[in-house]
Amino acid sequence: MKQFLHFSVFICGLVLFHFEAQAQDPYNDITQNRPAIKNLTADGIRDLIEKNPVELEKMKYLFTRSFDVELIDCSSCEIDYVDLFNISLFDVTEYSSVRLRNEVYEFDFKNKYHITLHSDKEILLNYTAIESSFNTEKVSSEAPKFLLKGDLVASYSDYKVELDQFKRSNREAYEAMIENNNVLKISAEEFLSFPEAKRESVLNHSNGYLIIE
Repeated sequence: MKQFLHFSVFICGLVLFHFEAQAQDPYNDITQNRPAIKNLTADGIRDLIEKNPVELEKMKYLFTRSFDVELIDCSSCEIDYVDLFNISLFDVTEYSSVRLRNEVYEFDFKNKYHITLHSDKEILLNYTAIESSFNTEKVSSEAPKFLLKGDLVASYSDYKVELDQFKRSNREAYEAMIENNNVLKISAEEFLSFPEAKRESVLNHSNGYLIIE
């Protein structure tokens, strides 16, 4: 009976380890990624989380998505990223010197994984996309302003694009403005037909405005 209890505890331990490993998959969380922790330190990662989300996303991309990986013996099999990063200890930064500027670079790792490094050019493109995504979120956090850039109709088209983006990214804020009686709501057709002085009064409305179709 005692042996059975010990065996049961051992099995339960294995099950708990499996679920903990799944929950802390280093592919999704670099705070659980040993190569990332080695290079950035735990405090450094914590600092990125708190103060620099753009750089954090770049590091996530570098350590987990700046390459493709497949099993040598089974190219279609699912990758165990806990094993790749935390047991086999694949550290992409150790291969920076062989990464190519415009082409991928392929090699085998520990006779188990086939690695394809993305090019420097592709990494730069992804870094730029990450920066742009955060800049877009920052711009769209407030309702857009109508800016006259020469042609009135073209200026409204630009405003409408920004307003649609604002509606998607800040649905609650947009709906609150629609429901707020102090916010001036005016149709695009009416706004575009106004003389310049009346358009200026709309754009200078003290409680804000929405130009809608």
